[in-house]
Amino acid sequence: MRIEYIGHSGVLVELEKINLLFDVIAPVTGGHVFEPRHDWGTFPKLDPSKDTVVFASHNHGDHYSESVWQLRGILPHVHYVISKDVHFSSGVRERLQITEADMPNITRVKNYTSQDIALGGGAQIHVQTLPSTDEGVAFLVKAEGHIIYHAGDHHMWMWEHNGQKYMEDMEEVFRRTLSRLELAPGESIDVAFLLLDARLEPHTYDGIDTYLDVLPIRHIIPIHQWKNYDLTDAYNRDRADFLASHGATLHKVTGENCVFEIE
Repeated sequence: MRIEYIGHSGVLVELEKINLLFDVIAPVTGGHVFEPRHDWGTFPKLDPSKDTVVFASHNHGDHYSESVWQLRGILPHVHYVISKDVHFSSGVRERLQITEADMPNITRVKNYTSQDIALGGGAQIHVQTLPSTDEGVAFLVKAEGHIIYHAGDHHMWMWEHNGQKYMEDMEEVFRRTLSRLELAPGESIDVAFLLLDARLEPHTYDGIDTYLDVLPIRHIIPIHQWKNYDLTDAYNRDRADFLASHGATLHKVTGENCVFEIE
């Protein structure tokens, strides 16, 4: 499994017959996004012989770009799995030139979706969603014998300024939603894209800690770091025993379009 961290929360997972693109905001046809806080990255080159599935977890501008719809004119087999909070009115579809002929290749999802999706090139994936603690959904995808999780903005947002009751409720809701994820006995998530966001200050690690408490995860690639890639070194130092006890590896993103090979 080849994984390319494109930028911010955008990643590409390349399987033998399928490309999975999650929350990519790098412009498909090039150009620049003028927002210095983000590492948007460069849109990757995709193998046109594969089915490509484009996921958008929610409508926030650091997770969804309308430029992904341009892939319909570039690749022969593209399917979209789009959270229902993403703007998709008739006016938006008209502006993006999305026609009735495109609709079979677009799957709109809401909280706790669980469904098989047949792709145009002949492959098939299974998609589950969880409701986010912010907007939209998180995705669990089973494809070609692999299990991939992308959090979107589903995270334990422990903002201390909201008070102790808010934080207690946040943790309760977060743990409850994670426990609803459908994994068969003995199954584990091969790779999870989880938030490591220093804006939460003393609670920066809480989200990943809780994911590992609740779910079996083999590999973690951090997202939503706002270019603060040294956070991985800090987590690996501070949580070395915790990671080892859970059999998990946290990989370091070193910059835009960073590539990983995971068995």
